[in-house]
Amino acid sequence: MEKDMDVRQKLKLAAKAEFLKSGYQKASLRHISQAAGVSTGSVYFFFGSKEELFHAVVDEAADALHTLLINGTEKELSGEATGEENDRAFIETLHCYPEEAVILLEKAQDSPMAAFRNEIVALLEKGFMAFFLRAGGDPKDDKLIRLLVEQRVFAMLSLISRRYDLQTTVRYTVLLGAYGESGFSGMMEKYHQMKKDSAE
Repeated sequence: MEKDMDVRQKLKLAAKAEFLKSGYQKASLRHISQAAGVSTGSVYFFFGSKEELFHAVVDEAADALHTLLINGTEKELSGEATGEENDRAFIETLHCYPEEAVILLEKAQDSPMAAFRNEIVALLEKGFMAFFLRAGGDPKDDKLIRLLVEQRVFAMLSLISRRYDLQTTVRYTVLLGAYGESGFSGMMEKYHQMKKDSAE
């Protein structure tokens, strides 16, 4: 039983590396099994299919991110949480699953999770649009909201791909959020406040 768990773990780690490198569509079960040091038949024995292996790699991260965004959006809209608190929670979760997040958001074309990025973007758009409308924005400018959300997703992915420590990642996330809300002057105000706080 312990040996089976070891083989499963090796296959999952090899699959994560292969999906990250090649994306779901081009990922090779032969490459995955070779990297894990087992036969290709082992993939089918332990997981049944490439699709099930993909789920084994990304489902935990997908569930965590999806739940976080649903709850975060509701809390932010009701005033129970701030945008900064939600940004921190989101980036902390991404920091726990950096490879899986990149796979889900950039490498999942033609996979069982191909719609995941659009679902995440739609959840973020809902929150962005609510605040946009409260600030007097026109709902016809929904394309602007889509651009802002895509920019935020790209920034988050860019940030986690650099593999900074969690403290640095959270710090930059807060500054990017301040920049997004107030432009450069708002970001710099937050930047100087954070420096002052850390010096005390």
